Amino acid sequence: KKAIEYYELAKRDKKFEESAFYQIGVCYVMQKEWDSAEAVFNEILKKDPENSTIKSSVAYIKANAGKFQEAIDLYRELYEQYPNDSSYLINYINILIADKRFELASIKLNDLKEQFPDSNQITSFEEKIADGLEPQTEETSEKDESL
Repeated sequence: KKAIEYYELAKRDKKFEESAFYQIGVCYVMQKEWDSAEAVFNEILKKDPENSTIKSSVAYIKANAGKFQEAIDLYRELYEQYPNDSSYLINYINILIADKRFELASIKLNDLKEQFPDSNQITSFEEKIADGLEPQTEETSEKDESL
């Protein structure tokens, strides 16, 4: 919180305005103040809408704020724009799993296997998707409810 105060002061100088504003957003992320972080990064994204790093940051923030559909849309867009960057596909699959969209996650996992067969995420995704697709028996449901 103290860092934000200093970055606010630094923002007064035109030379440091943009970088200080970015650092304020980073501070909000570190404090898990998702709404504030999203506001900062959206403002930065408006100035540079093609910046994939900032767009990915916005997607990350939205995912952590529980705005899964918006995060999914951004990660899908990034993956489509940059199909050779495995990180966007991995993040896309992660959010699909978090949102319990296991069928689509399974399809995207196949893309990951084809395009990036050496990814160390494949096994983990396979397990999470299998667990998510596993039909729950009444006994399993009762166990889950008691946890």
